[in-house]
Amino acid sequence: MPILLQQVSPQQKNIMRYFAFALLLAFAAYRYLPVQAPKSTPAPACKPAFELPANTMIASTDGGSNWEILPNSLPEGLNPLNLWSIDGDVFLSTNLSRVYHSPQPGKTPWEQLQLNDQFEDNHVSGMYGGRNGRYATIASLGLYRQLPGTGLWESLNLTLPDKMISAVSETADGAILVAASSGIYRSTDGGQSWEHPYVSDYTSNLIVTENMVLASGGRGIVRSNDQGKTWENVLVDEGSTYQIKEVAGGIVALRLDGRDGNFDTPLFFTADGGKTWERREAGLMMGRKYDLESVGNYLFCSHGEGISRSADGGKSWELVLPTQLEDERTYIQLVVLGNTVYGIKLQTGC
Repeated sequence: MPILLQQVSPQQKNIMRYFAFALLLAFAAYRYLPVQAPKSTPAPACKPAFELPANTMIASTDGGSNWEILPNSLPEGLNPLNLWSIDGDVFLSTNLSRVYHSPQPGKTPWEQLQLNDQFEDNHVSGMYGGRNGRYATIASLGLYRQLPGTGLWESLNLTLPDKMISAVSETADGAILVAASSGIYRSTDGGQSWEHPYVSDYTSNLIVTENMVLASGGRGIVRSNDQGKTWENVLVDEGSTYQIKEVAGGIVALRLDGRDGNFDTPLFFTADGGKTWERREAGLMMGRKYDLESVGNYLFCSHGEGISRSADGGKSWELVLPTQLEDERTYIQLVVLGNTVYGIKLQTGC
């Protein structure tokens, strides 16, 4: 069927030209109208720097949102050297070769731990829990174990060649693992004899689960799938040391220092026991990092500007306790007991 075209008159053409011209002017005017920028949400006010006096302890019971200085939280007249959380107590080593413990620092008094006479004039560098009694590492003296129910400590150093120990743990099958300056040592007879299954220039940190052991060595991070009998390198980083912590859903590793004095400190995460690692460091570029702890869904990191926390395994961070530290040798050591995070200001070196 043919389409009929309607004849347009000259008057109608003029009207159509007018409307087209008016529409073009309106569009041009719209293009050059001033545009009001959207209002930005004001940034939250920065928290003031938290004053952290020497020889005092701080604590947070609400996941790091609020912190308090604990009154009379440290033994009077002594300088703190190290802090640990073991067997439901917080342990504190001080000068004069003394060790104290308390189930609730700031609320219950410190009780001095009875140590052997040979510990005198030597620094207690580590305290660790065990099935058959606590372990203590003494600088230059090596490894000791407390006899259950007594104040006596037995030496486990008769055949242990390396006395510079940085971590002690027990495997699911009852073996004792020791991370030392020359690698990892293993004993299956209660410390009477020792194997040397992993040889390295330095090892630190030990995380032991039912089927896997992770450690930080001088070549990065190593793992054992057979209770510490054999080891493989799973995060190659020659010349670096890491601090390793279990968190919700996996394990995080923070590089404390690298080769040639490189203090770039990335954070890595693994959800498969160390087979694969994901680098996570956004929002944590706050100077040198020192310590990692976790409680609930939060991961805490102490660094040159204070304490930050992460609710997503280290993907993002917020500064929850800004502090002013005296120098690069001063840092905040963290421990967790129950749902409470404790911190204490210490100094590296002698």
